[in-house]
Formats: sequence, C-alpha cells, structure tokens
Amino acid sequence: ATYPEYLVTADDVDKVIAVSCRPLAGNDQK
Repeated sequence: ATYPEYLVTADDVDKVIAVSCRPLAGNDQK
C-alpha cells in the first residue's frame, strides 16, 4: 500500500531511513 507523501509520519520516515541506511552501513563496515 502506498500513501501520499503528506500522510507519511516522521516515525515512518525514520523507519525507511533506518532500513535504507543499515544495509549500506553494514556493507561499508565489511
């Protein structure tokens, strides 16, 4: 389900950022 950007909460944004950054950070550390 996709929601309009203006309905996305800061909580959701934080989750997306965390999910997006963690794999990249993990690969950089390895």
